Parts: sequence; structure tokens; C-alpha cells
Amino acid sequence: MKEKNNPNPPVGQTREVGVDELYPSPLNARKTNNLKLDGLIKSIQRDGKLESLHVRTNEKKGKKYEIVGGLRGFLAGKEAGLSTFTVMVHDDWDDLKCMVMSSLLNDLHLPLNPIDRGNQLKLIIHELEKRGMNKKEDSVKWISENMCMTRTEIYDSLQAIKLSDDVKDKIQEFPKSLVPRLEALPEEKQLELLEVWEKRGLKRDDTSKLIKIVELDAKIPVDELAERILYTWNLQVRLTKELFEKLDNIVKKEGARVLKDKASKMFIGWLMEYEL
Repeated sequence: MKEKNNPNPPVGQTREVGVDELYPSPLNARKTNNLKLDGLIKSIQRDGKLESLHVRTNEKKGKKYEIVGGLRGFLAGKEAGLSTFTVMVHDDWDDLKCMVMSSLLNDLHLPLNPIDRGNQLKLIIHELEKRGMNKKEDSVKWISENMCMTRTEIYDSLQAIKLSDDVKDKIQEFPKSLVPRLEALPEEKQLELLEVWEKRGLKRDDTSKLIKIVELDAKIPVDELAERILYTWNLQVRLTKELFEKLDNIVKKEGARVLKDKASKMFIGWLMEYEL
């Protein structure tokens, strides 16, 4: 005898549900519009597969399931033309559990930007306060233990949401480890540095060097400082390549035994010539 499809499956069990039965949770950690869906849409169109969404039963405006984890997959799947989704039901997740799991599940696929992370932590702290945890230090300790974050990471994330709206708009893809140092700069320099970082496509290490120089001398335009960093780096790469080519020629012509003495003289001369 064929078993009937249970309309309310046990907690943690998967099932197929229609696209019209699903809606994004207001507790989802990812709030910004920059979701980078193009690659995911192509993958779904090519393979026709998508990982299970994490939902809980919470009927709202005729839609039965609230999406706690897998929002990008849901939006990409809709764009790719999927009419049904595999979901895992977690009706034992309360609001606090949903906030925490949304953050953790998002980080598995595309790490949250500093603003989304900071806002989610603020919501979690507020929820903990409602449950009687009134000291911020206790809330930070709870988050650290339950979300695998250091206290420094938590405080840095909370500090990021205090930035001006203009800076927040530009910081979405900025290296999160450099956000605390960016925050220490005057707002005018924050915006100037973010514009240069985006325009020049600076890598993390170059951005870190740029922040350090701006900290030392905020009077010089940031773009001019970035030009110096990139020029020095390109010069070092070119000269290092030339030096190794010359050393290689010495080995080929005179053998490895004479390399040490000549290499030392060449290297010292190279440093003196370019004042490096």
C-alpha cells in the first residue's frame, strides 16, 4: 500500500514544495542586493540541481514555509525556472536559532559582508536581551561560543554598522579584516580610499599598505599614494626578474662556484641604484 505524503513532515525531514509555498525569512542575515546570482543560475540551468533549502513552517499571506537558509539558491532557482524546491523542515527552530543558523548557513556559500554581519549580530544581541541576557559582554560570549567567532570579530562587526550610510554603500565587497582600520580614518578619507580601492581593483595586501600610509599622512591624495604603491611593486617585480636573469646567465657561462661573489655585488649595486 502506497504511503501518503505527510503534509507536516517530521523535523529535519526533506520534502518537495512548490515555489508559491515559499517566502524569504525577515530573519535572514543577508539583506543587501548584491547577491551574485549569475553563476548559481547558470549552474542550476546546467545541472538542474540545488541543495536543500532550510525552512520552518510559518504561514504568511498564503505561503507556508519561511526560508531561513538558502535564500540565494531560492532566488536563483526562481530565475532559472524551477517550480519546486527540496526543503528541510526545522520547526524546532525559534527566532534566535533562525538568526544564528541563517548567519552560519550563509557563510558556508558566500560570506556575509561586514554590514550584514554587524546588523545580524545586533539583532541576536537584542533577542538575547529579551531573554534576560542584559550585559553586552555576556551576549558577546554567547555569540562567540555558538557562532565560532572571536570577540574581536564580533566587536569589529558591530562597529562596522556605525559607519556613515555613504561608506556602508561602498563597503559591501571590501576585505572584512581591513574594516576596523578603515573605520579609524576620518570619514572623508574613508570614502576617498574606498573609491580608489574600487577604481584600481586593489588587492588586499596593497589596500592594507595604502591604509597604513594614509594613517601616517592624510594630507596627500589617496589616489597619489596608491600610484606610488603600485609603481614600487611593479618596479620591484621587474627588477627582480632582471636580476634573476643575470644570475642565470652567470651560472650558464661561468658555473655556480663564482655565483656567490658576483651575485652579492650585483644585488648591492641594484639596491643603491634604485634606492630600495
